[in-house]
Amino acid sequence: KKAFGEHLKQINSGEPCIIVGTQMLAKGHDFSNLAMVGILDTDAGLLSLDFRATEHLAQLLIQVSGRAGRSGDQGEVVIQTRYPDHPIFNYVLSSRYTQFASQLLKQRSSALLPPFSHQALLCANAKNKQMAEDFLREAAGLLKSIQIDVVEIWGPVANIIEKKSDYYYFNLYLQSNDRKALHQMLSTFNEHIDTLKLKNKVRWYLDIDPIE
Repeated sequence: KKAFGEHLKQINSGEPCIIVGTQMLAKGHDFSNLAMVGILDTDAGLLSLDFRATEHLAQLLIQVSGRAGRSGDQGEVVIQTRYPDHPIFNYVLSSRYTQFASQLLKQRSSALLPPFSHQALLCANAKNKQMAEDFLREAAGLLKSIQIDVVEIWGPVANIIEKKSDYYYFNLYLQSNDRKALHQMLSTFNEHIDTLKLKNKVRWYLDIDPIE
């Protein structure tokens, strides 16, 4: 903490310096003399499996680029990407985030993704890979036996990072346009969860409207 205070003092002194950090630097810090911002590896946000990734990237680009030139001098922003023609950069550079958001909403409506549908995520992990996957297969069987046709069930599938700290992670996805029907299925599932043989042999949790 003391070292960070010394760094802030040096940054605010007006002497030339280069600040290197994560996106957290853009949140809660005001560097009035910042003249130039470089944003590295933005392609991670363009190629992510998370359907919200481009939304988050656009917000980050706007937030970080707004840190440059606050003292009155014109600021400069440099963005590293292999896809300079991607529409997101055109929207951000021309300060048209509202139009970008409208386009995203159209895409999500066509794909029936939130906010035009409702989701739940049943996650399981275990040191035994097969056990985590088999638990979710059991869970999927129980959910399907509840027979609510307007709820779609996908999986189980391995997590994006399948193994962490010797545990294997798998997910089961549920989606419906009818929130009430989805909650009804999950409520019935919870009432019968003890019928699953592997329930106490894995770590599991249910995430309603997952944001990641």
